[in-house]
Amino acid sequence: METIIRTFDEGDLEEASTIMAESFEAKFTRLADLSVPEIAELSVHLGISYPRPFHGYLVAQTGESVSGVIVLKWKGQDRLSMPMRWRKARKLGLWNAVKTLFGMILLDTSPKAGECYIEHVAVSSEHRGMGIGTMLIEEGERIARRSGLPLYSLYVAESNEGAVRLYQSLGFSIDKRVKSWLTKRIFGIPVWYRMVKALDQEIDDRR
Repeated sequence: METIIRTFDEGDLEEASTIMAESFEAKFTRLADLSVPEIAELSVHLGISYPRPFHGYLVAQTGESVSGVIVLKWKGQDRLSMPMRWRKARKLGLWNAVKTLFGMILLDTSPKAGECYIEHVAVSSEHRGMGIGTMLIEEGERIARRSGLPLYSLYVAESNEGAVRLYQSLGFSIDKRVKSWLTKRIFGIPVWYRMVKALDQEIDDRR
């Protein structure tokens, strides 16, 4: 089946949030006793999964299904901020909500001027191994170039060797190695790589 990359639509929310929850699962089941559907629901209520489209929020569609998602972040980006819905979040357990929110705040990164940061990238479990992650990252790079952002960046766990190799194959290099006692204790991830790719500003003729 053909896969296309397109802008997120509000009708994609359930599938996109579930895909992101699958990618969060290993981290957040250490914090909260929740299933993947519950993590997906909680992420929407807490504003972790964005319910509205904005420039830099893309999904992969394979056939009729959303198969992947990427969320880009840069300084001055026009995003509609969404209020957290604590009343609904509390239905999944107040302590679960508080710990999940704390975890996301801990992992949040504020990019510098001129930097396009990959906030999230995830592919559904049934569509992995099809090159969809590569397609999403490459489309994100095209957006960064068109937006005049000279640096493309991300963080990845040092232990995630497969992802590190993928990013290196796409032109990223390790900028620095970051140790965190806090993420080791909370997520079981002691070391992160900040990976970057310098972008020239040539016009992309595939616009």
